[in-house]
Amino acid sequence: MENYISEYKNYLLITGKAETTVKQYTSIIVRFLEEYPKPKSITKPQLIQFMLRRGAARTIKQAHGALNHFFVGVLNSRAIKKIPQPKVSDFIPNILSEIEIQQVISNIPNLKHEAIIQLLYSCALRIGEVINLKVVDIGKTKNVIKIVSGKGNKTAYVPIPEATKNLLREYYIKYKPKMYLFEGQNAPKYSTSSIRKILKKALIKTNITKNIRVHDLRHSRATHWLEAGMDIKFVQQILRHKKLETTERYLHLTTDSLEYAMVSADNNIKERYLIPYTTDNRKTIAA
Repeated sequence: MENYISEYKNYLLITGKAETTVKQYTSIIVRFLEEYPKPKSITKPQLIQFMLRRGAARTIKQAHGALNHFFVGVLNSRAIKKIPQPKVSDFIPNILSEIEIQQVISNIPNLKHEAIIQLLYSCALRIGEVINLKVVDIGKTKNVIKIVSGKGNKTAYVPIPEATKNLLREYYIKYKPKMYLFEGQNAPKYSTSSIRKILKKALIKTNITKNIRVHDLRHSRATHWLEAGMDIKFVQQILRHKKLETTERYLHLTTDSLEYAMVSADNNIKERYLIPYTTDNRKTIAA
């Protein structure tokens, strides 16, 4: 098994998979090899049964992706190609309203923690992208951040609201990070588990009982953009979705009418949610 896993990880890294994807896919293959230590002799019904035991459609689809890379990249087999992927139509993430976002961030007393959560939301970043951000990735003259280790290991430039950039500037002056923007207490960079704890604590303090994950901040931001009338192609570009269909999943989550969206779009040439930064209103992120 060790040889299989080692070769599998190397294959995923070569194909440009993100660190979180490598971990998720590897854990699936470990379970698979525990059940089927001789994968070359596995049958189609056995493959189907293994995937069905994963549970929901999205989890089955993830298992299909992990197995596909294992069979193609390690076993040099196309057996998994004969098994269709399930259709995922139940994409209904939990969304925080603009007011709830403001309340959550207002309940984070630590400047560093506040900067992390506001950056996650305002730029709709993935948690892995935030912990891998380096100081040099923050634009000095332009309001953009450089995402180097995003999903698929592709370089991208994402706009950053001025209020968030000013908050990061205040954070930088106080903490003086050297390489990674958010350093861990005893590590070069902050951990994903610590960020999850920050958000969970703030949600409890805000009395929000919805099951909100860190990634739901990204979902919330995308939904708010669409509600404000932003062109869906711009949302797609900021979120860095390969297919427009992926971004279109957010459309049914918007609550404003098309008429309101059209009117608000005309009134929202500038950033709608984040007000100009001052020392007194640093914690206010919603207009």
